[in-house]
Amino acid sequence: MKTSIPILLIAVSGLCMAQTLPAPDQIACEPIEFNPLHPAHITFSNGLDMWMLEDKSLPLLSVVVNVGVGHEMDPEERFGLAEMTAQMIVQGGSKSKSPNTVDDLVDTHAIRLSAGCDARGTQIRLWCMSQDTETALPLLAELLRTPGFDSSRKEFVRESIAAQIRQLRDYPFFEAFQTLTSLLYGNNHPVARLPSETELGQVTRDDMVTFHHIYYQPDITRIGIVGDFDRADMRRRIETLFGSWKGSAGELMQPRPAGPDYRPNHVYIVDKPGTQAALAIGHLGLPPKNPHHYNLELFSRIFGSSGFSSRLMQKVRTEHGYAYTVFGGFKDELPVGKFEIGCQTQIATAADAVRVVLDILSDMRTRPATEPELDQAKTAIENSFIFNFERPAFIIERLFHHLDMGFKADYLDTYLERIRNVTPESILRTASAAIDPDKLVVVAVGPQEALTAEFAELGWPVVTVKDVISTPVQ
Repeated sequence: MKTSIPILLIAVSGLCMAQTLPAPDQIACEPIEFNPLHPAHITFSNGLDMWMLEDKSLPLLSVVVNVGVGHEMDPEERFGLAEMTAQMIVQGGSKSKSPNTVDDLVDTHAIRLSAGCDARGTQIRLWCMSQDTETALPLLAELLRTPGFDSSRKEFVRESIAAQIRQLRDYPFFEAFQTLTSLLYGNNHPVARLPSETELGQVTRDDMVTFHHIYYQPDITRIGIVGDFDRADMRRRIETLFGSWKGSAGELMQPRPAGPDYRPNHVYIVDKPGTQAALAIGHLGLPPKNPHHYNLELFSRIFGSSGFSSRLMQKVRTEHGYAYTVFGGFKDELPVGKFEIGCQTQIATAADAVRVVLDILSDMRTRPATEPELDQAKTAIENSFIFNFERPAFIIERLFHHLDMGFKADYLDTYLERIRNVTPESILRTASAAIDPDKLVVVAVGPQEALTAEFAELGWPVVTVKDVISTPVQ
């Protein structure tokens, strides 16, 4: 009896090995039905947009307020005013509550508040336990509508913003792309510019009060609410808190056009010590909402945004060993996007890496992508599509991003169908039209003397520029 069990196991394992299992891609599976959540949408009489998504899985409430004003409306001599205003809204108390009183409320009820802005918009966020909704929402409305801008917090906010900007100098990749953006859009364009400590110091309390009075208006504001609440009750709460908010700023929002300020087919060097070169290559692209949007997305995945399967990674890293990190593709931005490539390489291989990139671009502009490449890119998009809905808060944030870029609220509803309709020929036509090698520019961050010698063999003129984080590109 002691030997019967091993013999039985051998017999069973042999029987299992004799069976032929199908290849993974030939296993038939029942289609999975996926019905994504759609936020409820209400527009109030004052123009305020509200989007709500109930999620009772946890007793939490998450609120994001998007106000459609950012650095784009900063006055020239007060650049950074929009950021200072946003930060002071959550740090500087309200007209009826001091900053210390707000701090006590926040601490007592475990409320989190944050604020920030970019070129086109300001985001103010609140998180709390759903049981504290009656305290948190009125506090948010009070801070947003009647901020105190207490001067005692101004220096703290100014120094916090300045410290964040100073830290960016430690990241050569950020420096490279910030310089590229400055060259493509113009060094005074809000997309490309960072406030200096001097400019932040010149912002006064009166500046912030005036900026808020002019631009913080309901017709350019969206509120997204996710969490444990009743939809009808939440609508009543928001209408009570914001229904009397009057004003309009929509007609004041005029996007600034990009003003390229560079010489094509030049190498711009930012002098920094080190043994590596951080490279940023590109030119201006197209507005986010354009007829080629889905072709550009699949082109980007095949070219350089899909990790190890992209051509950039296969050629620059795997085949030539020039870089550990390399990526590229089209990036949406307002008023116009950009085509960009990033690569970190040794100084001695910087020019060779750029040459390989240019060869890949030439090939993709003259020959269609292969069917396996396109199939792999589409499959990757389809397989990862569900992560757009991984968390309810993501759904609201992605929705707001799509609306900001000019798309409709049902963008994701038709997204996969439009992706499936893309062909190798349509990608080729788009790449040929949207990419112009004669307009490309290279930015290299690293030792100036060594990089100048390295890029001499590329045949493009070399220009040294100043540190764009502290000084605009000249």
